[in-house]
Amino acid sequence: MNLSHTYYRKKFYEYIHNKEEFKKYIETLDIDELLNLNFIIDYHIYDLYKELKCKVREQGTIIKPYLSLEQRQFILEHNSNIDFSDLHDGDIIHIPFSLYEQKITLLILGFNDNVVIGTSLELLNKFLPDRLTNDILEFYKDIKNRGSFITDDCDVLVFKNAKVMSKPLSSSSSFSSTFNNQELCYNKSFNQNINEKIPFLFNPISTIKHNSGPITEIALFTDYSNHSKKTYFAAGCCVNQPDVQKDNFLTSILEDGYVNVLSTHNESTNENDENYSTISDIKISNNGKYIYTSGFDKRIEVWDRKNFRREYIIGQQHRANINRLAVHPEYYDKEIVASCSDDGVVILYSERCDSDNDSELSYSSSNSNDVWHQNKIGYPSSYSACDITFGIKNCNNLLFTGFECELGGIIKLYNIDICQVVYKRKFPGRISCISLSPTGKLLTCGTFIGSEEDYSNNGIYLIDTENQQYIKNIDTPQNDINVILWSRDGQKIVSCSTDDCAIIYDIRYLSTPLITLKHEGYLEPDSCGIVSAKWMNKTNILITGGTDSTLRFWDIRRGEPEVHNIFLDDSSVSSISLTDDDEWLCAGTNNGCVKLHSIDRDYISLWN
Repeated sequence: MNLSHTYYRKKFYEYIHNKEEFKKYIETLDIDELLNLNFIIDYHIYDLYKELKCKVREQGTIIKPYLSLEQRQFILEHNSNIDFSDLHDGDIIHIPFSLYEQKITLLILGFNDNVVIGTSLELLNKFLPDRLTNDILEFYKDIKNRGSFITDDCDVLVFKNAKVMSKPLSSSSSFSSTFNNQELCYNKSFNQNINEKIPFLFNPISTIKHNSGPITEIALFTDYSNHSKKTYFAAGCCVNQPDVQKDNFLTSILEDGYVNVLSTHNESTNENDENYSTISDIKISNNGKYIYTSGFDKRIEVWDRKNFRREYIIGQQHRANINRLAVHPEYYDKEIVASCSDDGVVILYSERCDSDNDSELSYSSSNSNDVWHQNKIGYPSSYSACDITFGIKNCNNLLFTGFECELGGIIKLYNIDICQVVYKRKFPGRISCISLSPTGKLLTCGTFIGSEEDYSNNGIYLIDTENQQYIKNIDTPQNDINVILWSRDGQKIVSCSTDDCAIIYDIRYLSTPLITLKHEGYLEPDSCGIVSAKWMNKTNILITGGTDSTLRFWDIRRGEPEVHNIFLDDSSVSSISLTDDDEWLCAGTNNGCVKLHSIDRDYISLWN
């Protein structure tokens, strides 16, 4: 243990037996000094503070809900002054974290991404008994984004009688005496109610234009390291004419206000082949290490996410257009990727580790074959592999792939541990897309019409992944399903198709659709309907993009489900992507543009 650690440990124990002295001591520390205490945080230390209870907690009420930055932005834009003496049960008040509360939160959670949140929050609840767990987490995200203590956040916000009001908190305010004697109830759904207003906060930041074709896919990754927040953006384009349009790969750090236009996937493997340099799919590692792109040049390119530099080329075993990629959603310490193509081939890729028995090479090797294991687990056939996804939770050793063939479709389940097919079933409908439920227990398959004989076979299929058996066919009026996705609660299935409709099914009542969501008009006669849809992450609102060049926001709990829309001016929406915190919304269009929206309007001047 170095001298500074020894010193701080001694000082810590000098004050820990006296709560008031301890509080004063904590408030004198700067960030570096505070983080030096992290190594000695221990559960038993906090047992000394079990008696820290707030009166309102004992009365069953909470008085300090903390609202996130975007929630407060909405509140402040819809506010009026309020007499703080006029407060009643059921009113909700937001009080910013004091400097002491900020430092206690940072002391326990720090800026360490590997912190054990469960244990740490239990400790925080003992030190901050009048803060809810969700409030602490909201605040922690804010302070991590800023990388410093929040000293300019002095607004007290009140939610009263369905109206949001605010007033600055100052030393001269008469509110403190009123507040100390006022019993306020905290509505746990309040944060959710405010989050539902986020769609109204999206500001048009910029339009990225270039000379390539439709945007095929957009991937986003938020990096919170180094006490800052950076959102990495990557978009792929479709090239309609061979060897003409090359600028097909767009990359950016959105907070920096610039875009790189790159040319890739434009090397033909056969001199006699026309080269359509289309990027068919883009994925980013769960840990943010790599960006993966697949193309019609029958290969996969691996890019360093931080500097947008191509590191490896893999997947050369494919002999036809690669359609989709999948990155394992539960592996953060190693890279596991899969691809599927029109030749029916399915390939599993895994990055070699230094500890691999059959290789002494490290990641720095310049030879892709030396760095990446490539296992062909699906072999060439007359089938076209159209979609692919990894299992999660109890079935995270499975890889699901949907195929179309001349007389129907096939679903195959591969065990990635042994690289073998463990389940296979043929269906009368041609498989167009697949999606796994949030629990990993159900696989949903959409179909499309390839010939006149297919019209009687279209449907949506459900497969039990645990027992590996087909369980249900949902009759659907949709002929060509582009997208299947599940709600986060695993109760609803969204089916989007070429008829510009999104049909919602409740898995408890699959015989009748719950609701049908419709876009209006067709700006382009050859458009493909709704080809992208996303659930927002902080609220139960669905976003769909249609051929009417509009992003529509739906709350399916309402009688009139459309709550908001954004018209994009240009052409059909081809891709939608959201950051995990819903701060950035990116939409690609068929004319090759990307529309950037953010709830932070400060980025407008930056991008201009």
